[in-house]
Amino acid sequence: MGMYYNPIDYDDCTAVNSVDDDQICGWLSYLKQDGHAGGLTALLSEGLNIFDGNLGIDLAQIATDLCREDPSIAAIDIKDYYYDVRRINEELKEYLPEDREWDPRLIFGKLYEGSYGDLIDFARLEREAEEISAGRKAILYGYGAAAMESINRNARVFYFDVTPKDSALIINRGRYVNIGSDGALGFDEMTRRAYFIDAELMTGLRRELLQKDAIDYYILHSAKCPYAIMDRQCLKSVAAEFVRRPFRAKPIYVEGVWGGQFIKRERQLPDEIAEKVAWSFELLPMEASALIQVRGMLLDIPFFALMNLAGRQIIGENLYRKYGGYFPVRANYDDTWHSDGNMSIQCHPDEEQARTWYNELGGQNEAYYVVVTGHDSKVFCGFRGDGKEFLDLCRRSEQDGRMIDYEKYVNHIESRPGTQVFIPAGTIHASGRNQLVLELGSVMIGGYTYKMYDYNRREKDGRLRPIHTKLAETALKTERDREWVNKNSVIAPVKLQENESYSEYRIGFNEQMDYETHRINLKTCRTYQGQNNGKFTMLAVVDGEAVQIRAKDNPEYFYRAKYLDVVIVPSTISEYEIVAEGKQPVVIHKTVIRER
Repeated sequence: MGMYYNPIDYDDCTAVNSVDDDQICGWLSYLKQDGHAGGLTALLSEGLNIFDGNLGIDLAQIATDLCREDPSIAAIDIKDYYYDVRRINEELKEYLPEDREWDPRLIFGKLYEGSYGDLIDFARLEREAEEISAGRKAILYGYGAAAMESINRNARVFYFDVTPKDSALIINRGRYVNIGSDGALGFDEMTRRAYFIDAELMTGLRRELLQKDAIDYYILHSAKCPYAIMDRQCLKSVAAEFVRRPFRAKPIYVEGVWGGQFIKRERQLPDEIAEKVAWSFELLPMEASALIQVRGMLLDIPFFALMNLAGRQIIGENLYRKYGGYFPVRANYDDTWHSDGNMSIQCHPDEEQARTWYNELGGQNEAYYVVVTGHDSKVFCGFRGDGKEFLDLCRRSEQDGRMIDYEKYVNHIESRPGTQVFIPAGTIHASGRNQLVLELGSVMIGGYTYKMYDYNRREKDGRLRPIHTKLAETALKTERDREWVNKNSVIAPVKLQENESYSEYRIGFNEQMDYETHRINLKTCRTYQGQNNGKFTMLAVVDGEAVQIRAKDNPEYFYRAKYLDVVIVPSTISEYEIVAEGKQPVVIHKTVIRER
C-alpha cells in the first residue's frame, strides 16, 4: 500500500538501460514539446478512436484539447455509460470491507475479480457510439473505453501510460476520481479503492490489450517530460531488445517514521526531497518502471507492461506459466541506519489466508539480508517469551498506549553484514534500528503487514500508526521460538564452489519459500561464471565498488552495476559473467527461484 500513500517526488535517472537502436523498428516520437496532446490529431482515423490509459491520466483533458484543435471531432465520455454510483458501490462492497475493529485505518481490501463489464453499460454504448462516429472522427475516452472487444476491433486504440510512481503522486495530490464513483470519497477510502479496484481493472485491461496486440499507439506521459509515442511495432521491438540484456529497474524512495540516512547518502538524494528514507524500492514488480534509452529518448515504461509484452523472456517459460505471468520476487532496501527506532513488530499472512481474504497470488514470505550495520543493530525474529502473552499486551497497548518491554518477548539476532534471515509468513519479525537490510518478498500484487506493536509512534500527519492485533492473531505462529529460528531462518553458509577468482555460498534456504539466496565473494578484477538454467537471476552489489554484469556469449550486452544496485539477468541469457571493477573485491547477493 505504500505506493498509494507517500512515494517521494524524485526521479532517480541513474538506472538507465540501453538497447540497440538499429534493432528498433517502427515509429517513435515526442509530441509537442509543451506536453500538449494536440499533435495526436493527425493520427486519428475516420470513425471511432479509443483513448484509454493508466490511473491519473487526464483523458478528458486530452480529448478536450483535440476537439478544440478540430471542432469537427465528436467526443464520447465513457463516464456517461457507467451504471449509477449506488449500483457500482454495491458491486464493490465485498471487496472493500469496513470493519475498523480489525482494520482501523481501512488499509486492506480484496483484489477485484470483476471486469469493466460489471460497471459499464456496454450494450447502450455500442449502439450510440456507432451512431455518433458514423461518417466522422470520434473519440471515446475514459477508463474502460477499450474494454469492449466489439468496439475496439473496429477502432483505433490509443493507450496513455504513466509509471505507477507518477500515478501514485497524482492520486496523493487529490487529482483523481475513482472509477465509477462521484468523487465523494475521503482520501483513505479513495486510495484503498484505487489500489484494490481501479488498479486491478486498469492492469488487467492493459495486459489484455498488450497481449492481443490491440494497441495502435502507446503513449508514455510524465509530468517532467513531454508525451512520447510509439506505434505497436516500435513498442514490441523495444520490449524484445530490452530483455536481451541484464537490466535494472528505476528505484523509488519512500519516507517512513523509522527511516534512516544510508540510502539517502549513497544515492546522493538532496536534503530538500526528504529528511530520511525508509524504503528504496529496487524492484517491486507492480510498482516499478524501467528507464530505456532509445534513439536519444529516455522512456520510462511500467515494468508490468514489459512483463505483459516479454515476461516469458524475462523469467523463463516455466516460471511464467507457474506464476501466471507475474514476476515472482520483489526487492527493496529497508533503511534504519542512524534512525530513531526499529521497524514495527509485525507478521504477514500465509498463502491460504492471502488467497482467501485478499484474492492474492500467494502468501507473504520475506527475507532480510543485512548489508550495513551500526552500533547495537539487531534483527528481531521469532519469540523468546510467551507469544500469546505478548499479543495480549499489544492489545492493551493498542487501547491505552502503554509501552511494552518487547525484547522480553521477541527474539533477536545480532546483526552483522552478511547475515541472512528467512521469514516465512506468520513469523513475528522486525528490522532493528541502525542498519540497512536488503528485503526480499514473495510473489504478491499488494502487501499486507499486520503491525502488533509500533512503540506508540505517530505518522507525519499526527495520527497514531494503525495496529492490527486481531489480524495478527489469525496469522501469527507463536510456536516459532529461538530454536525454530536458528534451525529454519538463519542457516549456516554452505560452500557451493571455490576457485582462484571467487567463492560462492548458499546462505538462505527454507522449504516454505520459493527462492533461495547465495553470497558470491568475488576477488579484485576477477570474473564469476553463472548460469540461468532457463530462469532468471537477481543480483545485488552488497559490498565493493562496481561490477559489469554481462552475457557470456555476447559481452556487449552488459549492465555496469554500482554499490547497492539490484540487477536482473533475464532468462534470455543462458550464461552470464560478473566482472569485478575498481580496486577492491566485491560481494554479490544472488537470488534464484527454487525448483519445487
